[in-house]
Amino acid sequence: MDIQHPDITKVRIHGLPETQPIEVDTLGNEIYSGDPIITLHDEVFLVEPLLQETIEILELLGAEHETA
Repeated sequence: MDIQHPDITKVRIHGLPETQPIEVDTLGNEIYSGDPIITLHDEVFLVEPLLQETIEILELLGAEHETA
């Protein structure tokens, strides 16, 4: 007997849902729901492309980690 989760069946029939970015960060990177971001004042940065040193500097300046 082959039992399959209903979400897998939907994906097989309809394909993956198209996702749209919800925002563009200060550096022009597209941000999707659930992405880790860092905010400093009114500026938003996607974490993934940042170097660790950049993240540390932003944290020293008071930036906060959030999820989009």
